Amino acid sequence: LRKKYNVGDTKTVISFIARLSAEKNPEQFIRIAECLYNIFPDTKFIIAGDGDLRKKVEEGIAKYHLKREILLFGFVNNVAEVLAITDILISCSLSEGLPVNILEAMAMGVPVIAHAVGGISEIIDDGYNGYLVREISPEFYLQKARELIDNPAQKERIGKNAMLTVKNHYDIKETARLMMEVYLNHA
Repeated sequence: LRKKYNVGDTKTVISFIARLSAEKNPEQFIRIAECLYNIFPDTKFIIAGDGDLRKKVEEGIAKYHLKREILLFGFVNNVAEVLAITDILISCSLSEGLPVNILEAMAMGVPVIAHAVGGISEIIDDGYNGYLVREISPEFYLQKARELIDNPAQKERIGKNAMLTVKNHYDIKETARLMMEVYLNHA
């Protein structure tokens, strides 16, 4: 898969998987990528998604001279394939409900660094199964990404905890069982 997606032997792959719209804040991901690339030049970045801001995203990639470092996939049918080659998922959303992209990443053991908004704070227990940033600035994302890149054991532990969180709290069978329990108790 790394060959298929043109990341080869890159040490670290950091992805942004979301609609390219104002509330998902893809332009912030580009700024984060620039900061990370300056410290970790053996890193590739993936933007998987499409939307109204695609042209601005392309312009941002060019502005920061990251055309070779950021792979812009557009809409992807098989998100699991992208997550299979992803080491860290970054979410820069300004508002969020229950983010499917984050749950998918966590289910596959991919550590997530996300802005603490909406339902994200309910899913991620900071430092246990992912990382939350309170302010949406590249420095905060950079600090958390460094912890994961510099400490493979920490990255693995967070990935395992993320998988357990999804399995224990967001699995479709468990969710159906809990919903049935609610209906039966309030019938």
